[in-house]
Amino acid sequence: MVESSSPLNPYTLHIYTPSVRLILLYSRKNTMPRNIIKIYIANFLTGLVFWYSVEKLFMYTIGIHAFGVSINAVVLVIVTSIFDIPFGVLADRWNRTYTLALGILALGVGSLIAGLSHNLLMYAFGTAIYGLYICLTNGTFQAITYDSLKEAGKETSYARHQGISYGLFMAAIAVASPIGGLIAHSFGYRATYYVSAGVCVVNALVILRMHEPSFHKLAAGVTLHQHIREATKLIFSNKTLMYVSSILLVAGMLRSSLNEYAGLYFIAIGFGAIGSGWANGGKWLFGAIGQFLASKMSRYFNWMIALFFIAFVIMSSWRTPLGLIFLATFSYGIVLNEAQALAQQHINSSLRATVFSVINFGTSALMIPLGLAFGALAQRYSVFTAYQLFALIGLVYFVIWLLWRRHMYVRPVQDVTIESMKLT
Repeated sequence: MVESSSPLNPYTLHIYTPSVRLILLYSRKNTMPRNIIKIYIANFLTGLVFWYSVEKLFMYTIGIHAFGVSINAVVLVIVTSIFDIPFGVLADRWNRTYTLALGILALGVGSLIAGLSHNLLMYAFGTAIYGLYICLTNGTFQAITYDSLKEAGKETSYARHQGISYGLFMAAIAVASPIGGLIAHSFGYRATYYVSAGVCVVNALVILRMHEPSFHKLAAGVTLHQHIREATKLIFSNKTLMYVSSILLVAGMLRSSLNEYAGLYFIAIGFGAIGSGWANGGKWLFGAIGQFLASKMSRYFNWMIALFFIAFVIMSSWRTPLGLIFLATFSYGIVLNEAQALAQQHINSSLRATVFSVINFGTSALMIPLGLAFGALAQRYSVFTAYQLFALIGLVYFVIWLLWRRHMYVRPVQDVTIESMKLT
């Protein structure tokens, strides 16, 4: 429950629960732009998913093994491939606040269905609903953050605020992962899904308290086809966006393999519920640290790209300590933040969520055959052998990146307006 003292200090938000009092202090002289604190809270609550760390263990208990895990992952990428772009357009053309709230409710419903599952078919249905959450929130959090800052004339601080927002999301997963392991150990795997669904209800209420930035209302009156075409044209016509998109696409694909299959990796090296919880928590904690530090490390952007690919390739090629997984997620946190911040400078508000949906579509499309191949290799040989497939992809792209990056340059923002879209 949220209560306010009287008079309320404009730099202090008091949140009371029966046993917890959280005080957030803002030391800056100017008040924060509207929405930003709510975006922080919503990102943190979005990360409080307690079943992430024990998902693969739960799937094993209901008879879903390595290849079934990959089938489930393919279901997820098929759903995201189909709906990611249309839902990105929905966020740009309709209402980003409502889109986010729908996405969080989809996370809750998907968690509930998965937790009630007894076989692959029902679990995959829950995963499909979970995929809608990804589509509805992908790019939408970033878009509403950027436009909220732009509305206040503070868009130059986007990288810092987005780093804090996504860092809080990852930190929440890091906190929820070991707690999820303890919940599973004490009350069973299904309890982690039910608790996560309850958090989603609270999160949706927080999101509905946000206001819609005025910049967003420019996107009405354009057809779905026009919107997608203009977003795609913008990416291919801008060298900076092309460069950033390729990084987000390939690095995102490798990071997705860690999200989807790290649980199998932890099982293969002998971790149970509690061990997997701590390992998964560490993975997300280092990603959060990367996000928090990203705005201060922008000058090392290219070095972080190199570090991510090198760490991932080594981790995927041999059985290595968890430290390399943590190093890969740390560097990816910086790369993701800086790449998105650079891209935002080249995207008009009316296309902001759609452009990132187009990029995510590319990642999802590639993960369909790769996910099936991963599952087949893991089932026939081992998880470690399957990860070598992604190591090869990472190595090839890293070599291409070393050659290409010297020819990349930053173009000024290309102003794509709704009026120009209507004339095309």
